[in-house]
Amino acid sequence: LDDAIALSADGDTIYVAPGTYEMQYWFDECPISVVATEGPSQTFLQGEFYGGAEKAWLFKGFTLKGFDAYGISLQDCILTGDEDGKSSRANRCRLENCLVTGNRSGWDILESCEVVRCTLAGNVVRQYGVICSGYEEEPGIVRESIVWGNVTAGGDLSNYDRETWAEEGDGTNETVRAYVRFENSCTWPMPLEVANAGNITNDPWLVDVANGDLRLRVGSPCLDANGVQTMGARLGDPVEGYVLSVRIDGNGGVSPLTAVVPAGGSATFVVTNAVRPFLGFSTNGVFATADETLTWPNVMADGIVTAAFSNFT
Repeated sequence: LDDAIALSADGDTIYVAPGTYEMQYWFDECPISVVATEGPSQTFLQGEFYGGAEKAWLFKGFTLKGFDAYGISLQDCILTGDEDGKSSRANRCRLENCLVTGNRSGWDILESCEVVRCTLAGNVVRQYGVICSGYEEEPGIVRESIVWGNVTAGGDLSNYDRETWAEEGDGTNETVRAYVRFENSCTWPMPLEVANAGNITNDPWLVDVANGDLRLRVGSPCLDANGVQTMGARLGDPVEGYVLSVRIDGNGGVSPLTAVVPAGGSATFVVTNAVRPFLGFSTNGVFATADETLTWPNVMADGIVTAAFSNFT
């Protein structure tokens, strides 16, 4: 891929086949598009890429794993962590219809970025880090997006950058300034400087943030009265049904990790990779079976399935 970029000219489009590609430094303002032919489920970028202030480079349809991006445009991409725990980060980039999820380390994930119709959820940053940050002279801008449920390693909320200080005087008043500007978006807490810009603080009702399913459910406040999506990445039609979400306790695997079930329906979960001895399934905290297959019948509410594996061989 680096060789193809080196041979490209202004206005070219490079089409990329499925695979994993390691990127190197580039410092260039060339208006070139790099497009994954089969989308982010099959095409992965690792490494670093530096564009420029004009964000002329466009990368479309990739999963960025532990990737550092500067001064580029990203469209229809997923920004997530790699197998070694390194988070993806974007600085002074433009993101459109992207997912930012599964990052588990680092400081600020998106710094002074323009974020349009994206969903940012299920990320963990270091203490004092945030998902969206900016500066007074270069604020982050978030439009028609969802920024929800992102935390620090200590469990503190870290959706966006907020600076708090005491006013002069008796110190009883506080001023809060967000160096991220929200418009027509869903986040918490309400950005005070633009509280009347169409923002909401309702739970967006994503399918299963814990397992990376960031689709909206029917009834989400991020849909209008006609069911048309107004906030967040466009991931298809809203999902209808009850959600059963799997938690793994120990070292092993289960399939599926998320099941969406109609009222009265059932779902089956199977242990797929028992690195350590399997101890059993629980449903909503109650032991259900030691078998490696669990069927949950007559589903009439959301639920949690826990698969426990021994810590000993």
